[in-house]
Amino acid sequence: MTRFPRVYYRFRKIHSTIVHKTHMVFDLDDTKMRRFKELFIQPEWLQTPHTVGYDAKLSANPFIAFEQIPPRSRYQFLLDNAHYIIMTFIHGPVCRGQLPSM
Repeated sequence: MTRFPRVYYRFRKIHSTIVHKTHMVFDLDDTKMRRFKELFIQPEWLQTPHTVGYDAKLSANPFIAFEQIPPRSRYQFLLDNAHYIIMTFIHGPVCRGQLPSM
């Protein structure tokens, strides 16, 4: 496994309203961290990990944008978190079909 360069984080104030649909928060406890390591750190990657650019054409296609991540890891991550991901996007009366009848 190749060594990644040092990662730096930058905090910035958010001036807009944070909505649950666009701000998915994962609680990162020891169990989940072990699972992430099992899925993404331990497996052998077929491509050297690299950052993905912001090009609209590239970022719009997840098959290209995330192709470097081992396929089994991507698949298992989505299976592990399917309920949380789907339920995060389904909020409000419009998403649940609870519109008043006309």
